[in-house]
Amino acid sequence: MKNTFGHGNPNAKLMVIGEAPGYHEDATSCSCNGTVHGIPFQGPSGRILDSMLLAAGSSRSEVFCDNVVTIRPPGNKINKLKELGVTVDQFYPRLFEAIKRIKPNCILALGNTPLYALTGKSGISKYRGSILYSSTTGVKVVPTIHPDFLLHSDGDGDEGGSFKYSTRVYMQLDVNRAVTEARSAEYDVPKPHIQIIRDSGALYSFLQKFKSHKRFAVDIESCKSIPNLIAIAPSKDYAVSIQLVNIEEVDYRIPYRELAQMNYMLAEFFDRDDIEIIGQNFKFDQKKLESVTGIHIRRLFADTMLLQATVNPEFPKSLAFTTSVYTRQPFYKDDGKEFRYGKDPIEQFFIYNGTDACVTFEVFDALIADAREYGIESFFFDYRMKLHDFYMDLEAEGFKTDEVYWSELITKYKGNWDRNQKRLQELAGYDLNVSSPKQVFQYITRDLGLPPRESTNEETLVAYLGNQAKSARDRESLNLIIDTRRIRKTIGTYLAAYPDGDGRMRTSYRIIGTETGRSSTSKCDPPVRPIKGFGLPFQVMTKHGEIGGDFRKAFIADEGCVIFECDLSQAEARVVSLLSEDYETLNLFDTQDIHTVTASWIFGCQPIRDDKNVTEEKRFIGKTTRHAGNYGEGKRRLMLDVNASARRFGINISISEKEAQNILNAFHGRTPKIRKVYHVAVQAALKQNNKVLVNAFGQRRKFNDRMGDSLFREAYAFIPSSTVKDHLSMAGLRIRDRIAGVRFIVESHDAFVAMVRRENVADTAKIFKEEFEKPIDFSRCTLKRGALVIPCEIKIGENYKELKEYRVEKRSGDNSSI
Repeated sequence: MKNTFGHGNPNAKLMVIGEAPGYHEDATSCSCNGTVHGIPFQGPSGRILDSMLLAAGSSRSEVFCDNVVTIRPPGNKINKLKELGVTVDQFYPRLFEAIKRIKPNCILALGNTPLYALTGKSGISKYRGSILYSSTTGVKVVPTIHPDFLLHSDGDGDEGGSFKYSTRVYMQLDVNRAVTEARSAEYDVPKPHIQIIRDSGALYSFLQKFKSHKRFAVDIESCKSIPNLIAIAPSKDYAVSIQLVNIEEVDYRIPYRELAQMNYMLAEFFDRDDIEIIGQNFKFDQKKLESVTGIHIRRLFADTMLLQATVNPEFPKSLAFTTSVYTRQPFYKDDGKEFRYGKDPIEQFFIYNGTDACVTFEVFDALIADAREYGIESFFFDYRMKLHDFYMDLEAEGFKTDEVYWSELITKYKGNWDRNQKRLQELAGYDLNVSSPKQVFQYITRDLGLPPRESTNEETLVAYLGNQAKSARDRESLNLIIDTRRIRKTIGTYLAAYPDGDGRMRTSYRIIGTETGRSSTSKCDPPVRPIKGFGLPFQVMTKHGEIGGDFRKAFIADEGCVIFECDLSQAEARVVSLLSEDYETLNLFDTQDIHTVTASWIFGCQPIRDDKNVTEEKRFIGKTTRHAGNYGEGKRRLMLDVNASARRFGINISISEKEAQNILNAFHGRTPKIRKVYHVAVQAALKQNNKVLVNAFGQRRKFNDRMGDSLFREAYAFIPSSTVKDHLSMAGLRIRDRIAGVRFIVESHDAFVAMVRRENVADTAKIFKEEFEKPIDFSRCTLKRGALVIPCEIKIGENYKELKEYRVEKRSGDNSSI
């Protein structure tokens, strides 16, 4: 067994320490004092390290490289060292002696093993980028992810797992930091001054001292959903942390009269219109603060989570991440997450609260500087920040719920669950737990005799149905497993949902939920309730299929009102046709049903069913195919999309991979400009613009993945998807300005749902139509094109499912469309 010892510049100011040798280190050797040993960081991971050092202004010749463990573990797994009869900590003395001999100013620690060996801390995904101090060696440490994990970029990543290739972007920032820190041995990290305030006199002094100050960062900490601390930072170096309520587990008590006075002073402070408040994910904090204490934030100037989503849409949005990139503050978030009331010193929580506010202030300054550099500062302030109040109001509405019908749904789905489980037991011969991947895997491979797959998720089961399941038993079993899992999810997601205290079902929005700027929904976090959450993620309630339809019907209009839906018509597909310069197809959107036309192309060229008419099933395939073809999806993806969606929506059709390929060939044969114009233009723009694309409204996205089909598919979807979302949201903001008290309830990517009084439907519909159908100017887009008008469709009804078309009538002297 060959050892791999340190190698490099003996006078290095930066030392790079990895975990253990791998195959390439074992295969490479040099001779030192008559001993042959391996050299650290060879092969692909070594080349990644070399390129990162060069990009940081250093090189391999300037550093000294070493590993914690000097022998290659079985399977390259550190936790398997015990098979060789050794443990990691047996290698520490040699490592510490090597560090003492080299005397570096800084150590770049690659991976969890050196992070723990040098600092006693665990969690490379948390601590990467931090400037830490190794008390064992007396040397600064900057940890980051080991380059080897970039070579297995098929997962989201965490300690010891694979990381997305795009992780390389911020790994490079960590290497840059280590090279910079190596210029000096001094350990000097930020230590903001946090003042703890527990009386009105101290609070008054603070407010007077900064009464002419304009900008403050604010952070709130909660216990049992009750906001109990609030921090206010006028700079990145100083904050006050103020106790809002008395905490049962803490001995210190503030007299209630004093608490009331402090809350009154804070309410006056936050009601000022001459100050700018900065927060992180502040919609969450603001709702708690206002609902529990009555303190209203008059002006939220900036939310750093929204700003990060605007500047770096592919990066994580958490404060912990932006802190690691934009500040020198070491990771500290566990001080709050792991804080225990009554056990840890309460001062620790105050300091954590104040540090959050200081860091938020510093992160904002750095992010807004990047926004200016990229030319998107006005996009953020004039549009994205306006969405904060918009979604706050939207979340406050909610649907009235038909409680009797809801009870009927509970009975129905629990009955479906029991019938499915009984039939599965008959087929399997035992009680099969569909929630157990292990049991499902054994049933599929052992009992049904189907070939093993890495997963038993729905996509895999649908793939079995499309390609391998031939017998009636196979197909029934797989369908039952899928259906039973969906019913279980339905019961857990929908039927277990609680309405709010006023009986209305609400949802919570993540304003920027995806890299394209789309929102996402989840259950609501209750301000003060004994339950974990209430409400429903409204966006998952599809209008198609039995389940979505069942639950939409439960949401009913208020008395004297109708549920009003305005939907952009085939919006993304129209944008793709424009970007493809396929004006012939674009004209078809306004004269025919494009999905029926697409289906006729497909089945006319390569029929997969006997009948010649375009049935609803074939139209569904046409619609799914257009989406797949627009965004460069292949035959397997199309097969899975068609089969999974058809099952979900109750459409009796399925296709194989071979049929999917024939369908795609037919589609692209009739719309060749999608590939030859649009896809070619996107790929060229990525290469010319350093992988940056800009949509019609100036939204910018830098793609961090490696060039290839996966990146291209995301890039094809970005401009259409983000443009439609921005167009919709901007229309919503304008409608909000034009209609006083408009009651938006749901935003679902290309549609808004509102509650409208019956007598106001005509006027409301006219304004919605005008704003939805404003031309979209593509002159600012990376792919410059002309203007595009996307028509809208308006429906109204007594419940969220049974909506009927409403036509906007043209009035005399009115030029609006009919």
